[in-house]
Amino acid sequence: MSEDHETKFTLGRETPTLSMTRILHAPRQLVFETLTEPAHLTLWWGSFQDAPLDNCEVDLRLGGAWRFVEKLPDGSSLASGGTYEEIVPPSRIVQTLKFDTDPWKGRTARITFELEDLGDRTKLTIITQFATFSDRDGMDVEGARKTGEFAFGRLSRLLSRLQAG
Repeated sequence: MSEDHETKFTLGRETPTLSMTRILHAPRQLVFETLTEPAHLTLWWGSFQDAPLDNCEVDLRLGGAWRFVEKLPDGSSLASGGTYEEIVPPSRIVQTLKFDTDPWKGRTARITFELEDLGDRTKLTIITQFATFSDRDGMDVEGARKTGEFAFGRLSRLLSRLQAG
C-alpha cells in the first residue's frame, strides 16, 4: 500500500495525545468542507464500519457548538459534542470534545484538525489532546486505530465521489 493511503498513528510521549495523519487525494478546501458540513459528515464520520451518524449538528463559529450521535450496530448510541475554539478556513479547526455516553461519559479532550495544502492533495492531521495520560491510555488504542482507518477510508471514498461529480 502506498504511503499516502495509509493512516499514521502516533501516541505523544510528552503530552497525552493521539495523532492520526493521512494524505487525501482532494484539494484542501474540499477536505475542509467535508469536516464542517453536516451533509458530508453524516456520510463518513463514525466509530464503526456500519455506524452512521444518527444526529449531526454543527454551528461552525467561534464558541459555536457541535453534537454527533452515532447509531451503533448493537442498537445503542454513542453521543459526543463540544464547542469550536478556533476556525481558520481551510487550514485549521480546534474544538473541544465531551463524551455524553458511557464508558467515556464526562471525559473531555481537545481535537485539532490541521489541513496542509499539497496542491491536488491534502495532508490531514487530527490531534486529540486528552486531559490526562490516564484518559488517553485508558482508551482502546487498537479500537481508535480501527476507527481512524474506517473513517479515513469512508472520507477518501466520499472525496472521490464529490470530485467525480
